[in-house]
Amino acid sequence: MRRRVSSGLREVHRSVRTRDAKLVVVTPNIENGPSEGGLDDRVQALLKDAKANSIPVVFALTRNRLGRALSKTMRMSAVCVHDVNGVFEDYMAILEAAAALRLGNSPHCD
Repeated sequence: MRRRVSSGLREVHRSVRTRDAKLVVVTPNIENGPSEGGLDDRVQALLKDAKANSIPVVFALTRNRLGRALSKTMRMSAVCVHDVNGVFEDYMAILEAAAALRLGNSPHCD
């Protein structure tokens, strides 16, 4: 059976590079890494590859809430969705909401 989601920066980045991901969710509260090649650089590389491969990226939740949303006890910084079969309407709603929030056209934006 094919996996629907992958979590963790390494797995998500691998899925983005192979163009297997349909959507990437990244938490905005990732800790800053002072060293070169640290967490900041890995996230920037992930975002750059996602943009190059036309994979949508959504910034949402916190690390704790993203983990809880997937019924995990640990914090997660990134998740990618591989398969949207059966939840395509929700997938499209997420993309539309993210686009509206980027443009400031949401009723939630004041």
